[in-house]
Amino acid sequence: MELMNIETKAVVDAVKNEDGTYTVEGQKVEAKDMASRYARIKPKEKEEVKDMEVVSSNETMSDSIENLAKALVKANGAMSNGKKNKEGYNYKYLTLDSLADMTRPILLKNGLALMQTHQLSGNIVMTHTTIMHESGEWMKSTLGIPLTPTKQLSVPQQVGVICTYSRRYVIQALFMIAAEDDTDGKV
Repeated sequence: MELMNIETKAVVDAVKNEDGTYTVEGQKVEAKDMASRYARIKPKEKEEVKDMEVVSSNETMSDSIENLAKALVKANGAMSNGKKNKEGYNYKYLTLDSLADMTRPILLKNGLALMQTHQLSGNIVMTHTTIMHESGEWMKSTLGIPLTPTKQLSVPQQVGVICTYSRRYVIQALFMIAAEDDTDGKV
């Protein structure tokens, strides 16, 4: 069983022995001394994941993407990470409007355009992103994010939040833009 040492607050394991004593951190402890030295840690209940579902990507493209690929190479080379201009939820990020203002001239210069549309499929908000080249070549990718009930937002507000969030992240992914603080490893 898992216990916490009352003095050091360290989590330790205890094994009950056949004679009624316990072995804790390699030492034999009498049952009567357990309560004064250790507090029992209640096991965590398994949390049901409610807001994550596997949504397969629906990537499609025109028969040829030769011109599109060449233009994307040039556009990606001209992109920057931008200036993180908004703070929320303990990190800084680049807003969708700033991201669009930053990428649009580079896309135009390279004969590219970006189109994003949305679709509600059950409880999944699908964001369809199509990148098009003036030659008529195109690539389309879909990102699905599930609606999660909250007390703070109505369903239409949740859809709007998901649409903005997914639009921003897809643009960042397409053009390798690191537009927020790196939060990997933070809890």
